[in-house]
Amino acid sequence: IEILSEFWKVTDRESAQNVLEDIRHKGHRTKFNVLKGSIPDQGPIYTHSIEKFKTIFNFDLEESQQAGLSDDEFRRLADWFQKTYKHVGEEGILAWDLARAVHLVRLAFVADYLSDIQAWSEILKLAPLAEGQFKDWMSFSKSFLIGRTFWSGHDDPRMKASCEKLLGHPASPWEFISSR
Repeated sequence: IEILSEFWKVTDRESAQNVLEDIRHKGHRTKFNVLKGSIPDQGPIYTHSIEKFKTIFNFDLEESQQAGLSDDEFRRLADWFQKTYKHVGEEGILAWDLARAVHLVRLAFVADYLSDIQAWSEILKLAPLAEGQFKDWMSFSKSFLIGRTFWSGHDDPRMKASCEKLLGHPASPWEFISSR
């Protein structure tokens, strides 16, 4: 309940469903895609591109939430976007948003904000978003990991190891479930 309240601003069924609706329609992928489009996919990143990048990054944040990143940190973030550009398919970081939504559903179910029928209903609403978006589990994994790095600001070796295990272990559910 504390995680739901503090990190998701979810305190009941209605607020959980509102956040899930936001993830389905925008999620982190919308901002990611706009930021990705604000810098060149290769070559030098000029000052005017960094300024545009900073403006977009801070656009939807309240004054009290401003990123507080230095110019060097914004430059590194823009460089990261440019370096990951070739690894991001058309799906962008959709897998990250799908995972966030499922995690939120699980937390809301455990907190008794959603019944089991409501929880499954929310998960099934994600299916049209995912259907046909990933060519395989590797593209899903990349989408998830890049999204997580975007959200957290750093790579997480444990997450990468989990994805590698899901990709390669013979008992992985990814071995039994087609990504198509």
